[in-house]
Amino acid sequence: MTQVTRKAGEIAREFQAKGFKQLDMKEKGDPFLTEADIAIDTHLKTSLMKAFPDYGWYSEETKPTEECLTKEFCFVVDPIDGTRDFVERNGEFSISVGLIHNGKPVVGIVYAPMKDRFISGAKGTGVMLNGEVQPAIAEKNVAGSEVVVSRSETRAGLWAPFEDKLNIGVVGSAAHKIALVAIGMADANPSLKPKNLWDICAGQFLVEEAGGHFVQLNGEEIEYTDINYRLKNYVAGPSKAYNTELMQILNSK
Repeated sequence: MTQVTRKAGEIAREFQAKGFKQLDMKEKGDPFLTEADIAIDTHLKTSLMKAFPDYGWYSEETKPTEECLTKEFCFVVDPIDGTRDFVERNGEFSISVGLIHNGKPVVGIVYAPMKDRFISGAKGTGVMLNGEVQPAIAEKNVAGSEVVVSRSETRAGLWAPFEDKLNIGVVGSAAHKIALVAIGMADANPSLKPKNLWDICAGQFLVEEAGGHFVQLNGEEIEYTDINYRLKNYVAGPSKAYNTELMQILNSK
């Protein structure tokens, strides 16, 4: 998975250097789809399914089958998480490759190739940044902590009501933001808009492997059993206590 994902990063950098075509709008109404999304998805699927032919495959750019998430192992992939960031060339897109076992994330890789951040881990290994094991997430207080949020949510004004209560930073790509929490480069990452499983699978695993906590704002855990499942929102933070306090602030508006 590491080798294949690093190669995907090379493909992404090549497209950033030489240029790329934007493709027709997706059915869901997202105008940001490029030939790079398709090329990286094809590379990841071809390579990983050749190595693990009995695993399921569930990605943003591949039409899923109903049984893909019910297999013992299943890859959950976003070939370019933050395609708008990719198009705008701000370097904050990432490649997100997760693996679930019986419906639970057990491996996560989030690679931001333009930032040279390869964040990875498997069950029991801890979380690594560019191959170096990182410390477990330290407990924090919400007051004074750095909360990274979505650029698109910020543009939509969703975070304006919280600017007086939270120290907010803006970063692209959901997977990238979540992974920054796992390596201690951000204290928490909440999202106020719905997300798909491929957006959060690898990042969720990394945060939890680092000793952190990942949950929806209503307290519900994440389910990896339904191809149509979407999270309403989420909080990735250092602990359940921290997330509970942050959730109280976010749910007060």
